[in-house]
Amino acid sequence: MRRRCAASAAAPSRLALTRRSGSFVAGSTRGPFSIYEASRVASRGGVVVVAAAYRLDALGWLVTSTAGGAKGNYGLLDQRAALRWVQANAAAFGGDPGQVTLWGESAGAMSALVHAVSPPSAGLFQRVIMESNPAGFNFLTPARMSVFGDELAGKVGCSRLDLLLKGEAQLACLRKVDYPALMVASLAVVHNYFDLAKGAGWDLLEGALQWGPVVDGVEVPAQPMALVEARRLPRLDLLLGHNSGEMSTFLDGSYYAGSFPVTVYNTLLLSIFGLRLGAVKAEYANDGLPPAGSGTPDGGLQSLDKIFNDYWFRCAKEAVAGAGAAAGGRAWSWRFNSTLSFGPQLWPLFDFPQCVDKACHASELFLVFGNGGEWALSEAERRLSDAMIDAWSAFARSGDPSSPRPGAPAWPAYDEKTRLTLVLDTAGYAVQGPAEQEAGPDGKQPPQPYCDFWDAWGYSKEAAGPAHAAALAAAAAQMAALGGRREAGVAVA
Repeated sequence: MRRRCAASAAAPSRLALTRRSGSFVAGSTRGPFSIYEASRVASRGGVVVVAAAYRLDALGWLVTSTAGGAKGNYGLLDQRAALRWVQANAAAFGGDPGQVTLWGESAGAMSALVHAVSPPSAGLFQRVIMESNPAGFNFLTPARMSVFGDELAGKVGCSRLDLLLKGEAQLACLRKVDYPALMVASLAVVHNYFDLAKGAGWDLLEGALQWGPVVDGVEVPAQPMALVEARRLPRLDLLLGHNSGEMSTFLDGSYYAGSFPVTVYNTLLLSIFGLRLGAVKAEYANDGLPPAGSGTPDGGLQSLDKIFNDYWFRCAKEAVAGAGAAAGGRAWSWRFNSTLSFGPQLWPLFDFPQCVDKACHASELFLVFGNGGEWALSEAERRLSDAMIDAWSAFARSGDPSSPRPGAPAWPAYDEKTRLTLVLDTAGYAVQGPAEQEAGPDGKQPPQPYCDFWDAWGYSKEAAGPAHAAALAAAAAQMAALGGRREAGVAVA
């Protein structure tokens, strides 16, 4: 978890707290190639950066089915402890605890949305920046997450069935396991996740995140997107964005050498959308992209990219922005559309050759931090990087990413009627609405209302019932009790 504190020379510092990516299982506060090194953000944006680690993998998220056993969400508790530390110590380094922005990318952005709907986190921050949040992805319940936890416990000799362990006894057994042995067992669970999920009768994606937050009704009161759909977000300022080629990172690169097999294409859609796959295929039938089995390079893959990019990233992001605006906060939407000049050197190192000519998942991080790692940013990338740092810093200061610097892009606030998004590209900026974002690749296809389709479909597998309403009401009451200031971006529902 990375946490940043945005500072102003003339006033108490604004605090922006961010969380790193890494699928809740890997990562560090500096990131690969030290790309999270934030000295340029600090010097140009007037931002104080606070970085805090949290427990990862099984150590952070283990759940077992044993009564009184591992309950999970330990990483979430670590994240909240760091938030509370900032609240308690902000003044010591010139900070203002009433000016906190929670900022995360990928798993960090997923964490940020979880904290936004978590009553125990209420009042600890006033603004949220989410980069590349696959918000359409649903978290598991403790009962389902325990499938993985029980498997791990069995592999290290702490199974409740083998040892008749209960509660604290099982925890004591797990605590005696050497860390390397625990990680070997965790890796075995990860490698075997598909068989475990299939054996439990889940769809393909329900087991894709073996370690991560669980919807326990306390720390995570409900599926975050269920609360988004029910318009039960607290009042926060939001800066939300995604990259044009997010899903290219997650699809097997070996298929990019040729056309995606039709059987694999259909099986993938069936495993995720079930018998409703026909509706999805019909919705995207006129997307203007080469179909699977066509023999065309990237045939079918581009379509999968678009379907999942829309569902998990773009349209889910807009749903969050709309819910935030409906709650009385302000929301701003962006899309990063620039390929990296050093992509041919970078992406093959991670076995993502398909990302060389795409704006893949995490591409924007190099520019957000103004740090190319082992490579130098081009002149055009440096200009865009400066503009992004200015915008992120301005948002941390005021809740509005519009920057007064010369050449800064005009950035309209998100509105559900216009649904405008700022496109960030080294070739220039563009403000686009649904007509531009949903048109076909060659401009010949009429715009399709893809986000209307997914909004009607829904992003969560559960409805937000009375218990969820009570949880959000408690969050709002807690925020109000902490005495937020609207001019500081504090949102009180």
